[in-house]
Amino acid sequence: MEHNDDSSLPKELMIEILLRLPPKSLGRFKLVCKKWFSTINSFSFSVQHALHQNHANNASNLCLAFAHEIETKRRLSYYALEAMQTVLLQHYYAPLIDQLIPMKTIRVDSTCNGLVFFSDLNLAKWGLWNPTTGQAKILPSSSFQALDESLSPRWYNCKHVGFGFDTKSMDYKVVMIHKLFIGSDTVVVEIYSLEKNSWTTIATYSHEVLQINHWCFGVFSNGMISWKASYYKEKDGRTLHDKIIMLDMSSGTIITTLFPSTVSDLHPSSKSNKRDCLVFKESLTLVHCYDSTSWSRKTFDIWVLGKYGDNESWKKIFTIAPVQRVGRVLGFLGDGKVFAKKILQEEICA
Repeated sequence: MEHNDDSSLPKELMIEILLRLPPKSLGRFKLVCKKWFSTINSFSFSVQHALHQNHANNASNLCLAFAHEIETKRRLSYYALEAMQTVLLQHYYAPLIDQLIPMKTIRVDSTCNGLVFFSDLNLAKWGLWNPTTGQAKILPSSSFQALDESLSPRWYNCKHVGFGFDTKSMDYKVVMIHKLFIGSDTVVVEIYSLEKNSWTTIATYSHEVLQINHWCFGVFSNGMISWKASYYKEKDGRTLHDKIIMLDMSSGTIITTLFPSTVSDLHPSSKSNKRDCLVFKESLTLVHCYDSTSWSRKTFDIWVLGKYGDNESWKKIFTIAPVQRVGRVLGFLGDGKVFAKKILQEEICA
């Protein structure tokens, strides 16, 4: 039964109470009154709740989100892992997202502080989703037509995408690095502010500076989003080598860092020699994977960057070698254990 809310608590106090509730309790509190129902169903509250829950829990936990097929239906699954304890929050059909974007074409791009950043390249749509409350939001269109045309080859135009949280402005932000238009040599950097619900163009570069030659998701750590990129090392300008470009979420400044000198950095990565950017204990980490004795036995060197922009500050902290039928390192748990995916299997292990 709905109660009269004439004598309700002050809004600030009401929100403070609701933010402390676990997701399951929020569903029951929606029935208290219309005001509480409206507040809990708003995406702004959903964002605050995700941030509060992230701080209340162990922020070093590893969160994984997947878009996959379950019983012929496209679903999203969200996992929160703490040490060796795995908690499956739920298999989400996500009806609120399905009303905005057909689930059959959706893809999970990134997670940050409990929010999931997803996309649909076919429709040129991007959005945010809070799996604990089920609330979702589609981002407004970019000011660049090439990014808004659903029929354009967006995977060619928009090469780098990142999602993170700016602690200085207390704002979630999405970063896109893309060509000005198809075939252009000009690269544009745009930032979307969730607080302002708008895009801002912060810089333009020549294609030679950033060399965004392949699709890459950004890795967020310490207020920076980092991507693998490439550069011409030889004077002939014919051979590409890998590097990392980093963007400061607050200032919009871009910093470049080369790979460790002992890591083979020839671009592109081969099947037997791969490099992935991850986060280990809040530091940017490079995982260098290469074959040991056969394709099914791989070695993983784990490098941590000490200072952004200083390629001499890379430090190899440990090596996983050699391991059988482990294809890729997905992340690191709060206690330092490694989370990985097995070769030719959907199974994941720690």
